[in-house]
Amino acid sequence: MGKRLTSQNKAKDANNPILVTPRKASVQFKIALEDALIAPYTFKKAKAEGAKGFGEFIAKTVGKHLSITAVENLYLRTDGPHGAKNKERIGEVVRDMYHFSNGSRQFRVHGYYNAQNYFCLCRLDPNHRYNFK
Repeated sequence: MGKRLTSQNKAKDANNPILVTPRKASVQFKIALEDALIAPYTFKKAKAEGAKGFGEFIAKTVGKHLSITAVENLYLRTDGPHGAKNKERIGEVVRDMYHFSNGSRQFRVHGYYNAQNYFCLCRLDPNHRYNFK
């Protein structure tokens, strides 16, 4: 086992009390579409309740200017087979996929975070039909 450099995680200066902060705590939650949605979980297949559920999710997250941490604390689903995130190949890249609710039991959106910290939407799942394996 290697030597530990320091056990200090707080600065002595009162103006900078924490040396390391979670990077997502102050980053605003934003949604992007980098690719087409994965069929059949698309807007084309969504019925009125799917559009309404997505609208509620937007209003409760992006509409309230919440941080990524706040959105994850409120809406991230952690009860999948691999917890909160699942590995999935999107195009040629293996991504950490997350799924969120809008506060209802049925509605889910699935996606990943890109390098700019946008949540990239991959699936719109208004009836919670998709199950991670």
